[in-house]
Amino acid sequence: MGQANAPEINCSTAPLLKRPSGRHIISIGVVNGKALELVKPKYPAAARSVGAFGTVEVQILIDDRGCVNEAKAISGHPLLRAESIRAAEKSRFSPTMLSHHPIWVYGMILYHYRQPK
Repeated sequence: MGQANAPEINCSTAPLLKRPSGRHIISIGVVNGKALELVKPKYPAAARSVGAFGTVEVQILIDDRGCVNEAKAISGHPLLRAESIRAAEKSRFSPTMLSHHPIWVYGMILYHYRQPK
């Protein structure tokens, strides 16, 4: 299961694809290092003002083009989640290949927020 050379696609303007039905979608674990473009979230002012910090885990569904089709924060401080989801949705990956065909996969992006000074 390697990564293919990704065609140049602008995921922010490309239409969302319909999630494939009847197919098993595999999980490939943490994908931070596999991103062609990993968008970094901004530190929300509200979170900074209350000293919120830590790691936010965002589960993503990557389509066969390498675009993020769905993103959902599954852990982390509530004030950091929305910005983490926004950043994850704008990230882009190489399509994951299985038997020379691009497939849909689940992955996890970890965003680390440091304690404000």
